[in-house]
Amino acid sequence: MDFNLSQMVVEVILTGLFFWLVMPKVRGAQFSGSPLEAFLYAGIFQFVKVAVIWALGLAAVALGLATHGVGLIPVVFAAVFLFWLLPALQLQVMAWVFPRVMAFDSFGSSVLCGLGLLVISCLSGDIRINLN
Repeated sequence: MDFNLSQMVVEVILTGLFFWLVMPKVRGAQFSGSPLEAFLYAGIFQFVKVAVIWALGLAAVALGLATHGVGLIPVVFAAVFLFWLLPALQLQVMAWVFPRVMAFDSFGSSVLCGLGLLVISCLSGDIRINLN
């Protein structure tokens, strides 16, 4: 897994802007923090996202080794069809941990915000920053 620090910084900035400017506009989603808190929670979101992706990859490798590859069939199915639910689930957990700042009225509103964060993640993966 390749970690590009400049890509992560761009993603944290875009996610912070999303939390601060876009998320309050989504029906059923609430973010009541300051701009500084938005960027702080975006950093937490990015850190947890990297940790979850790493843990899921490790679990997939362990399952594949333990079942001689047969256990990877449901993993591949989940990766292809359910990958878009991970940001929504992560937002739900963050709303549960930080209820003063973030809340969702329904799972649908967290799915909409999660899809927005998924688009940010895809866009920030295409941004290249040369500091040379």
